[in-house]
Amino acid sequence: MNGVSFTVAELGALLEHVRGLKAAARARIPGLERRAETVVAGLATLHAALTVLGASEVTVSEGALREGMLIEELSRFQAYRSVLSARQRSVLGTAERFGANLSHSRQVAALSRALLDALHAAGEPVDHEDRSLLTAAGALHEVGQIVAQSAHHKHSAYLIRHAELRGFSPREIELIAQLARYHRKSPPKASHAEFMALGAGDRDRVTRLAAVLRVADGLDRSHAGAARLEGLRRAADGSWELSVSGVTPLDLAGARDKADLWARVFGPLTLRAP
Repeated sequence: MNGVSFTVAELGALLEHVRGLKAAARARIPGLERRAETVVAGLATLHAALTVLGASEVTVSEGALREGMLIEELSRFQAYRSVLSARQRSVLGTAERFGANLSHSRQVAALSRALLDALHAAGEPVDHEDRSLLTAAGALHEVGQIVAQSAHHKHSAYLIRHAELRGFSPREIELIAQLARYHRKSPPKASHAEFMALGAGDRDRVTRLAAVLRVADGLDRSHAGAARLEGLRRAADGSWELSVSGVTPLDLAGARDKADLWARVFGPLTLRAP
């Protein structure tokens, strides 16, 4: 439930619904089995408090008083305040916990953002959520290697779902997991149940961002960390030309191999290197 949001109006509607049920009926609602006798009072108290405070929306946090005190104390230190956000700290901590190659992770995240910015400059629609999700997925795409090299993209998705990433909603965590799932091997398909469980807009977002992530990952196939984007140009026929520097032959081959989804989403991609 961490990160789940709801409006006070929705809470009020839930209160009215539950208040109209007998205790036995309330006990049959998943999660209320042991709270059938007290949930009405709890909901009424919470709704009244939020109304008095003038709140319109609530986000659930698993953190409590001690976590708040710790964050407040740490915020006194400039290094803690200014260097990393809560999301960034959580992503970095997760990557370290699962033994990810941090140099490669940072490079793929940086290349992904650069490609996304270049697409935006070329007229493709890109928003802040795209950048945030793609950065996290770039940093965590290979954490599944701690389980096994084979099918590590699927292991990465599983670990991301259960890593308790802070600062992200359950929906955002699922999108990050699916981006990691599709950084290699098969692109999204209608036969993939977890992909199809997403809403149409999120399926489109995962497909677009996975196309970018795959090319970014290919550009650092050597793990040399030297690839740089020099330019991205769209031709009149809808194809793209990506100019890069610092790449090895292995990096170029990797990006070309993994440009399949890019071609499907944006149009054919040609790579140029000095």
